[in-house]
Amino acid sequence: MTKRDHAEIARRFEDSVLDGRVNVGRLFRAAAERQRRDLKRQGRADFPYKWAPDVGAKICRFIEAFLVHVEGTEDLAGTPLILADFQVWTIVTAFGWVQAAKPKRPRFRRIVLFMPSGTGKSTLSAAIAAYFLCVDKGASTIVTAATSRDQARLVFGFARRMLIEAPALTERFGVVVEEHLVKRPKTGAVFRALSAEAKTVEGKLPRLTVVDEVHVHPDRDLWDNLRKMSAKRPDSVMLAISTAGNDTSGIGYEVYQYAKGILKGDKQDESQFALLIEADRKRPDGSDADPFAEETIRQANPALGISIDPIEVFNEANEAKQSPNKQQSFEVKRLGWWAHAAKPWVNLDTWDACADPDLKREDFKGTTCWVGMDLANVSDLACKALVFPRERDDGQTEYVVFVDSYLHEDAIRVGKHVDHGRWAKEGWIISTPGNATDLDRIEEDVVADTERYAVEAVLSDPTEARMMLGHLEEAGVQTVDVKTTFQDMNDPMKALLRLTLEGLIRHDGNPVLRWSMGNVEAAERGQQIRPVKPKNAPERKIDPSVAVINAMRGAVGGETEVHVGELLTF
Repeated sequence: MTKRDHAEIARRFEDSVLDGRVNVGRLFRAAAERQRRDLKRQGRADFPYKWAPDVGAKICRFIEAFLVHVEGTEDLAGTPLILADFQVWTIVTAFGWVQAAKPKRPRFRRIVLFMPSGTGKSTLSAAIAAYFLCVDKGASTIVTAATSRDQARLVFGFARRMLIEAPALTERFGVVVEEHLVKRPKTGAVFRALSAEAKTVEGKLPRLTVVDEVHVHPDRDLWDNLRKMSAKRPDSVMLAISTAGNDTSGIGYEVYQYAKGILKGDKQDESQFALLIEADRKRPDGSDADPFAEETIRQANPALGISIDPIEVFNEANEAKQSPNKQQSFEVKRLGWWAHAAKPWVNLDTWDACADPDLKREDFKGTTCWVGMDLANVSDLACKALVFPRERDDGQTEYVVFVDSYLHEDAIRVGKHVDHGRWAKEGWIISTPGNATDLDRIEEDVVADTERYAVEAVLSDPTEARMMLGHLEEAGVQTVDVKTTFQDMNDPMKALLRLTLEGLIRHDGNPVLRWSMGNVEAAERGQQIRPVKPKNAPERKIDPSVAVINAMRGAVGGETEVHVGELLTF
C-alpha cells in the first residue's frame, strides 16, 4: 500500500468539516474550530504549546503498518486496519500538540471521546495502546479500566488479539503476549486490564490509561483515582471513550458536560482534548431535528459504510420510528443523545434554555413569593422551592425559581450515585449535622423567607411535614396541603412543563434541580399526570422538582385544602 500522509489527511478532513462538505454535528465542528484557533495561537506567551502533527501521524502509520481488524464481517476481519479520515484527524489532533519547551511532553493529558456505537472506539483505543506498548521508550505501563472486569478487559482483549495477529510486530519489538498480561521485557513495558475496584489502581504510574464506557460508572471513585494516578506522571495520557447514556447523575455525564463546555467555550482547559460525535437536536432554523432522517443519522455516524452497515442502521431507525419503546435506545446508541429518564418528562436542553445565572434572590426582597416543600423523610434529600411571579416587558408573566436542598452530612459523605459532596461544597446542597436531615433548620429558613419576601403560602404534602406546617400556622403563615396524587399534581405539573416550553420559567442553573428535572417521569391516569421517579433507580431523586411543582400549584392556581393563618408581616 502506498504510504499515506496522515497529517495531510487530517488537514483536508478538517477543511471538509469547516466548509460543510462533511456532514457532522455542531460539536464535532466546534472541535475542528478549536483546532484552527489553536494553530493561530502558536508563539503567544500565553500559549506554551507547539503543533507537531507528525507525533500523531506516527501513531497512525504504526497502526496501518502492523495491525489488522480482529472483528467485523468476514470481508473485514483479518484485513489491515486502515483508519477512516475522522479517526486520522482525531489521533493527529489529540496527540499532535506538545509542550513548546523541552522535554516535549504532551499538551493533552486527557483525551475525551464520546461516540455512538459502531464508530470503532474500542478498536481505536486498543490500537493506540498497542502503539504505546511497542514504541514508547522506557518501562511504560499501559492500563485499561472500566466499571466491570469484563468491560476493562474488552479494550485489552482487542489489543491482545491484534498483537497475536501481528507476528512481525511482536518479533520486531520483542512483545510477549500472555493471557492476562502483555509485556515487552527489553524495556520493562507492560499492558494490563485493571480490576474495576477503585483501590486496585492506587500506586500505579501509567503512561497511558484507557477508561472505557465512563457513562456506566456507578460512582466517581474509579475516575477520581485514575485522575490522581495519571497526575503523578507528567507525560501520562488518560484516554476516556464512551457512548452516551441515560444516567445524568453519574460521573459519565459530568465528564461529557465538561467536554461540551470546552467545545462551546464555556470552559477553558488547555490540557483536555474533547470530541463529541453526536447528531444535532436542532436544525439551523431552530426546529427539532428528525431523529430518523438520513442527514441526522449521518451526522452521528462518520463510520457509516466503513465499520457500520448502513442497511442495519436504517432498519433500526425504521423500527424505532414505529415502536416508541425503541426510540430512546436508538437515540442514545446511534445518535449520541443522552436520555434523562426512561420516560423523560422535560427535555433538559429546553430546561437549560431557561437558565439565567445572574439571577439573585436579594433582588426579589419584598416581592410576591410561593414556597413549596418536599421533605421526604429525615434520612433523605429535603427541598424548599421559592417561586416568584413577575411581569415581563411584553406583558407576560414569568416565574423565577430558586431551590434549597438539604441533606445530612453522613449521606453527603457516603453518597455514591450523585455528586453530593461537590454540590455541598459549591453551596447547592445545605449540609446539616448528624445522620438525619435537620427539619428545624428548614423551618427556620422558611420563617426567614417570610421576613424577606411577601410569602403568599407554603405548600407541601402533609405526610412528612405536618408538624412543621402546624408550627408555621401557629406563627400566622398560610399553609396549603398538596398531596402527591393525580388530582393535586396534574395542573401544576402541566403548567410547569408548558411554561418551560414557552420560556416563561427562569432559574439560576441549580445543578441539583437540573439533575432532578432529568429524573422526573410522568405517571399517567387518563388525561392526568403526576411526577414519579424512575423505577429500580432509588438514587435518582425528584424531590427538588416536586418542591417546585408544589410551589407552582399556588403560583398558577388550583383547588387545594387551605389552612388560613394570619400571614406574618414585618
